[in-house]
Amino acid sequence: FDYKRSRECHSLFINERIAPRQHAHVLEGFMGFAETLGVPLLAAPKWTIRLLDEDIAWIDKTLPAKYAVISPAASNAERNWLPERYAQIADYISAQGIDVILCGGPSALDQQTSDAIMSHTNNISQNLVGQTTLIRLLAVLNKALFVIAPDTGPAHMATTQGTPVVGLYAHSNPKRTGPYNSLDTTASAYDTCIQHQFGKSWRALPWGKRAIGTQLMHEISVGQVKTLIQKVLHRL
Repeated sequence: FDYKRSRECHSLFINERIAPRQHAHVLEGFMGFAETLGVPLLAAPKWTIRLLDEDIAWIDKTLPAKYAVISPAASNAERNWLPERYAQIADYISAQGIDVILCGGPSALDQQTSDAIMSHTNNISQNLVGQTTLIRLLAVLNKALFVIAPDTGPAHMATTQGTPVVGLYAHSNPKRTGPYNSLDTTASAYDTCIQHQFGKSWRALPWGKRAIGTQLMHEISVGQVKTLIQKVLHRL
């Protein structure tokens, strides 16, 4: 990396650097290496991850024709939104005539989060948390109308499938690590949290500066997320 993005003293062991980029998304930062090596860059990134025929057939047989996915759990609990607010959003999506599917991994946090959501709503059509392989999850995200997720893997998996994402961010800057094709439909409390904690805008701080705290996701309102869902549905 260039000097500003260099970490862990790796600048001491290199003799060539990629060009600096101000406020670049992580994906664009990595693409800087390809550009330096002379690899031609596409106008927009594309992913060609092959889905399995049996997973597509399973989805066609098992899941509703029109559904949205909520993938509520990140690996760190403080990056998760409140279960009762996810439940309110599930109710709102259902009122639009769209089924809601819960997705996630097999961890205890994923299971606890999904159980808490389901205790607040009857509008979860299916709970697939811990029940899919990674590739089957990708297929589920591919077929979804849109995905709601915090700063976690399924948000970026959905991006590779061209599925719109409503991201939920407070600790990290979505302009740097948000779902690449859905940055304008990401609900973010990051700007406010950074201003409160450091007394200045993130633009005046090192790129990638994180906000710290266990209650930051509380700053994202149900109303914000509903507005972004409407924006996605209008485009669809």
